[in-house]
Amino acid sequence: VVDLGCGCGEEAPDDCGTCDGSVVDLGCGCGEEAPDDCGTCDGSIVDLGCGCGEVAPDDCGTCDGSIVDLGCGCGEEAAEENFDCNGNCIADLDYCGECVGDNSSCSSYPAELTVEGWSAVSVNQYDETCSGESTDSTSGPFELSGQACESITITFNPDGSFNAECETSVIPVPVPGSWVVYNNDMICLTVGNDEDCATYSYSTTDGSFGLSGFGDDGNCYETVFQLTSTLAIDEFGIPTDFSVYQNYPNPFNPSTTIEFDVATPANISLVVYDLTGKEVYSLASGYHVPGQYSVVWNAIDSNGEQVSSGMYIYQLRTSDAVLTKKLVLLR
Repeated sequence: VVDLGCGCGEEAPDDCGTCDGSVVDLGCGCGEEAPDDCGTCDGSIVDLGCGCGEVAPDDCGTCDGSIVDLGCGCGEEAAEENFDCNGNCIADLDYCGECVGDNSSCSSYPAELTVEGWSAVSVNQYDETCSGESTDSTSGPFELSGQACESITITFNPDGSFNAECETSVIPVPVPGSWVVYNNDMICLTVGNDEDCATYSYSTTDGSFGLSGFGDDGNCYETVFQLTSTLAIDEFGIPTDFSVYQNYPNPFNPSTTIEFDVATPANISLVVYDLTGKEVYSLASGYHVPGQYSVVWNAIDSNGEQVSSGMYIYQLRTSDAVLTKKLVLLR
C-alpha cells in the first residue's frame, strides 16, 4: 500500500493536483472559467453580430452588405430624379402642375378666341377675393406688355401667334407676340422675351372674355374684351339720351343690326328675349362710355344654337332706364 499523494491506498492527485476533484480545468486552466462563445479565455475575440472576429453589422443590419440604403431607407428603391422618397416633386412645377414639365400637357388654343378680332372695353375692379360684384369700372386706360394703351385690339391666331394694336396718345403701336391658354383658366401672352399671364374666363352669355390679376394695391382687376365686330363705336357725337333703335333689316334672316346710344358712363345690358320673357342671347353688357354703338345678332341663343322663326323682344337696360323693341326672324 502506497501513498500517491492523496493518502495510503488512494489514487494519485488529478491533473489540477487535487484529490477530491474540487478544482477542474474547463479549457482555460485549472480553476479558470470555461472559454467564451468565441473559444477564447481572454475575450480577445468577440462576436459583434456577424460571427466571432467579424465586423459588426452595417447600418442596414446585414453582415454581407446585401441590403443597402440608397437614400430612402434600407432595402428601399432610390428616389427618382426631381422627387423625394414619398414621390413629391422637389423641383419646379410647370403651369400644368407637372414636375419639371414643358407646359404641354394642359396647353390649348380655344377656338372661341380665334373667331375674329377683340377690343378691350372695360377694366373692372374687385376686392382681394377677386369675386362678387365689381367695386369700380372704367373704360381704360389698358396695359399690354408694359405699355399704357388708350385702347387695345387683338387678334388671336390658331397657330399660337397674335397681332395686337395699342392705341397710345401719340400713335398706334403694333404689338405682335404669341399666346397660349393653360388649364382652360390661364392665358399667357409673350412679347419678345417677356411673358405675362392672367386668369382667363370666357362668358358664353355675351361672348366676352376677361383677363384678371392682382394690382400693387392688393385689389383684383379684370380687363374685359368683346368681339370688335359686334361692338362698333361711333366716335363722332355724344348722345344726349339713352336710346335703342329699330333693328335693320326687319324682318331679317340670317342676321340683323341693332344700334343704341349711351349718354353717360354706365353699366348697361342689351338682351334678346323670347315672347315668354326667357333670355335668348346677351348682345352687350358691362361698363360703356358715352357713344353710339351697334351690335349684330346672328339669330343664335346663348348656347350657339340657331333659334326658330318668330317674334322676339330686345331690351336695353341701364340703372335709370329700360327700353324695349320687337324684331321678327323669318327663316
